Amino acid sequence: MAFDLDDEELKATRILNGTDKGTDTNVGGINAGEYVRLRNGYIDKVIIDYKGKCNNPNCPLKHISCEYNFYDEDEITKHSKNIIDLIEVGDIVNQKLISNVDKVDKIHLLEFEDGDMYKTDILNDKFIKSILTHEKYEQNCYRLGE
Repeated sequence: MAFDLDDEELKATRILNGTDKGTDTNVGGINAGEYVRLRNGYIDKVIIDYKGKCNNPNCPLKHISCEYNFYDEDEITKHSKNIIDLIEVGDIVNQKLISNVDKVDKIHLLEFEDGDMYKTDILNDKFIKSILTHEKYEQNCYRLGE
């Protein structure tokens, strides 16, 4: 017996089964070349496949090796092959504040606070030159009167 699922039902089924290929909050199988976003706002790129344990056989911890550092598994909030999937409202992309992020199928729509919009497919994220996450901004922001 076969069932026909629409795109939304298919995606929900893949997420439940852990086979969704998009943005993932389950860090069990992070591959080299994927980007990770951490709780503290750092974004880094994975350099060694992660299979649920540290690559050093003598290490009991769950470290993920990235370009700039290694991180514990529980520090990762998101990971994806496409850096655009890690952008959140409040982040600053190319020196512009993100006010809205929409993703429909394979199209991303970034809306900036100044009214500009940027539309891209997930394979074309060359528009992004810099990202300042809202977490890093908050950590490094000097506030008057405090």
